[in-house]
Amino acid sequence: MTYKLAKKLKEAGFSQSKTPTAYTNEGRLTEWCPECDDYTWGEIDCVNPTLSELIQACGDDFHSLVKRQDGFWDAVPNANVGTPTAKTPEEAVAELYLSTGQK
Repeated sequence: MTYKLAKKLKEAGFSQSKTPTAYTNEGRLTEWCPECDDYTWGEIDCVNPTLSELIQACGDDFHSLVKRQDGFWDAVPNANVGTPTAKTPEEAVAELYLSTGQK
């Protein structure tokens, strides 16, 4: 999961109860900055949740995960909120969590 998506989850109220996950470089994050054409560095300050944590957080709004033929994943909701598609199952379910406004 990207740092940007993990940060959105935090801002939406996703539980931050476990120790933040270090993405790269011993607890520091590398993000590509298109404006400066370089990598930026910043402290990790949000969790990188597991797939099971994301599914649990979605509650009854989560129906299933489907791997598409193009390699992307769909997080199928129980409600009519649209089906998020992403490169990984974690990212797809994270987008479902965000789209349903879970707290």
